[in-house]
Amino acid sequence: MKGALAGVRVIDSTTMVAMPTGTHILGDMGAEIIKVETHTMFRTEAARLMYADNQPGKQPWNRDGSFNSLQRSKLGITLNLKTDEGKDAFRELVQISDILVENNRAGTMDRLGLGYEAMRQIRPDLIYVSNTGFGHTGPWRRYAGIGRMFELTCGLSHFTGYPDEGPRRVGKAFFDLHVGWMSVFAILAALQHRHETGNGQWLDFAMYQVGVSTMGDVILDFLINGRPGGLMGNSHPSRAPHGVYPCKGEDEWLAIDIQTERQWRDLINIFGNPPWSKSDLFSSEIARKQNEQMLTNHMNCLTSSWHTKTLYHLLQQAGIPAAPVMNSRDVVTDPHLRE
Repeated sequence: MKGALAGVRVIDSTTMVAMPTGTHILGDMGAEIIKVETHTMFRTEAARLMYADNQPGKQPWNRDGSFNSLQRSKLGITLNLKTDEGKDAFRELVQISDILVENNRAGTMDRLGLGYEAMRQIRPDLIYVSNTGFGHTGPWRRYAGIGRMFELTCGLSHFTGYPDEGPRRVGKAFFDLHVGWMSVFAILAALQHRHETGNGQWLDFAMYQVGVSTMGDVILDFLINGRPGGLMGNSHPSRAPHGVYPCKGEDEWLAIDIQTERQWRDLINIFGNPPWSKSDLFSSEIARKQNEQMLTNHMNCLTSSWHTKTLYHLLQQAGIPAAPVMNSRDVVTDPHLRE
């Protein structure tokens, strides 16, 4: 199969994770991706270097698993864009390409003479994607931005963490993959626009913008109700029980989310209808939320006598949303994933 984007050529002049993810997805869809690298900047962060058998070998630049994963489906060329020769070669690529994707700090490509206005003179219907941290307008436009910081600037970290510990990051560059996939949608829309009108365009594509767009419900809550929200740990704004509870064994946990009264009754029935469950303190969703800490203590006692997988399957068979907290070993050995 040639793929939906067969015949489309993309210049990928990007680094790190977000945009290389977007371009390799385009490659998976059939586009020809030309990865433009520079010898003056390393391909990825040192912490992300991964080699087979932990051996860099004689050509470590060709053995890094993280880089090769992100750059699959791509051709490659190395150019020094600070030289006239490198710039000329880059312009020649633009002449025969449909899409150019770059993720330099705002203004960098213009200073090199390779910005959108210059490139559209070479290829009038070019789709030019500029991915930056904060976009090309606004007071933060000159600021650098990397994936792991956007949980904080977009507001997500204001809600992730426990009230007595302060904000927490998710642990990885959470928004990188969001941005990568959104870039695919943006580029496909630009291709459709060019198909209909014959015109290319410049996409000012900011990671910050994508991050903020994922926070719509809490932004709306502030605009309408004046509530800025706050740290919730594993709790839910209105439902209880809703959390991650300990199970039998070392570091074994199960997430449970009760959404309806029927699910609550089924949950309590599975746990043997303990006497405390008949109290007015837990007789309704509102009452359970108001007495959530007491309820959490009871839930911890109940779940801690069960093995994670046993309770997980039992709850799911009863129609109760539940899921084990899995590490990477659990994921790759899971029979469902293998199928």
